[in-house]
Amino acid sequence: MIGFVILHYMAYDETIKCTEKILENVREEKKIVIVDNASSNGSGQKLKEYFANNDDVIVILQSSNLGFAKGNNIGFQYIKSNFNCDYLVILNNDVEISDQCFKEKLDDAYQKYDFDVLGPDIYCTTLDVHQSPKRLSSYTYNEVVSELDKYRKKSQSKYVTAFKCYLKKIPFLKKMVHGKRRGRQQIDYNKTYFNVPLHGSCVVYSKKFIEKRSYAFFDQTFMYFELEILDYECHRDSMKTVYYPAIKVLHHHNVSTNLAYKSELQKVHFMNQCICESLEKFVELMEKDRN
Repeated sequence: MIGFVILHYMAYDETIKCTEKILENVREEKKIVIVDNASSNGSGQKLKEYFANNDDVIVILQSSNLGFAKGNNIGFQYIKSNFNCDYLVILNNDVEISDQCFKEKLDDAYQKYDFDVLGPDIYCTTLDVHQSPKRLSSYTYNEVVSELDKYRKKSQSKYVTAFKCYLKKIPFLKKMVHGKRRGRQQIDYNKTYFNVPLHGSCVVYSKKFIEKRSYAFFDQTFMYFELEILDYECHRDSMKTVYYPAIKVLHHHNVSTNLAYKSELQKVHFMNQCICESLEKFVELMEKDRN
């Protein structure tokens, strides 16, 4: 059996499409848990009603927005407690799985590499870039501290924030910035990599991982840097991660966040704040482990 967790917030049509693609293409025994993060538009209840007659889909309604890590952990813990899954896949509701050999390829990867965590090739359709792996080396303590300092300065500078918003409004410039950023990493997306930071829009956990841990993500963040922290934890705890390009998914990017924030400036302020808070927690975790 394979389990899926889809974190839902506001974007009803996207969650329907994501779920139905899994139901259509993943033909093996499966359970899909949709966790509604207290969507203010009532779409969580609508999903519950839509899938009421489908035994393979469970909708969990949260009374408050728990953010990315805690929201996905609710689904992870539900599947761990109620089903015996070979794999557990956590994916954004704007990710599309069209590969009818998805489970078969996971089995191949597990037989080859005996992984704890797997990241597929994630192609972002809106930015025209491959998103996983994020980089080929794990974050060091000094890098995390440096990133925190950088984002604190960004949060305090209205000019930097306004410029970022300007770039985001122009699709060509946005794609160019993301393309150059990914290009600097010199990543061959057709190559298998081990123990590198993966992308959080689609992550696969093996039975080994499910049995070892009661949670998918470090739960002190609200949004951002979850996979960098997971990469750090996997290194610390001697767990194996693999980027496996034979499995490919499409990512249609930022649908829920775009719905939640009509103002681009408001959205960027929110993102910067969340990133700062996540980096602060990342630093605290590293310092705690040092002691």
